[in-house]
Amino acid sequence: MSEVAVAMISSSPQKIAPSTPKRSTMNSSSCSSSPCTVTPTKEELPMMTFNSTPNTPNVLSSKFGFPLLYTGHIQLIFGNMFAGKTSELLRRMRRYQIALKECVLIKYINDVRYSKESVSTHDQVQQRAIPTDRLEKIAHLVQNYDVIGIDEGQFFPDLVDFCEAAANGGKIVIVSALDGTFQRKPFGDVLRLIPMAESVVKLKAVCMVCCKDAAFTKRITDEQQTEVIGGSDKYIAVCRECFMTRNTPYTKKNKSIFNESMLEEEQEDTMPFSPQKH
Repeated sequence: MSEVAVAMISSSPQKIAPSTPKRSTMNSSSCSSSPCTVTPTKEELPMMTFNSTPNTPNVLSSKFGFPLLYTGHIQLIFGNMFAGKTSELLRRMRRYQIALKECVLIKYINDVRYSKESVSTHDQVQQRAIPTDRLEKIAHLVQNYDVIGIDEGQFFPDLVDFCEAAANGGKIVIVSALDGTFQRKPFGDVLRLIPMAESVVKLKAVCMVCCKDAAFTKRITDEQQTEVIGGSDKYIAVCRECFMTRNTPYTKKNKSIFNESMLEEEQEDTMPFSPQKH
């Protein structure tokens, strides 16, 4: 056979029959003398599984009646008084209404400053709401809504559980609440909701004494209990300096707030300051 024929035969493609993978084996003597790696076959590899159900019991879904869909979310709006929390809550709910979402509003039953059956801002913008003192009492009334708004969330003892259950049930939950008391202590369970919320916003007001940014609420009455519902007749928004150092008397005339030192210096020549609307 010529050299050309030999070259053609050697260069022609050859079909190689697939071989069945076999597990590599080594005796103990060879492993002891050199590192060895045992490669398992495909059949021996462990099956990778994904558990789509969280490792938490379904207590919330059975308690409040929401299904387990995990498609909702929680929006938290908090801050001091006169910061615009309720106004922001109503604004967001209005956006969803424009998008043809079914919206429902919940209010604290003891907040009757402006209306028994409506949520109201300090500038009298009102929206009808369901009054209650515990959210579990009205859970059956909000099952068919897409968006659930909760005003004054700091007053509801079951706020965290309800919001988590509703969001897991596919609801959009929007909460407006005070984050701190007049003593700057955590108010209710509002701060516990932060780790569970997809969106968290802290709003600030304007200091009713010096007009700086105000992050705190100061009570101007002698009442000492935590839950005292009121507006500018009982509270003012103040900055850190005015909260810590100044005595801030409340003047009913024109509902203006004055600093005591300002009154002494300027005497009758004072500039009235109207509280920022909420």
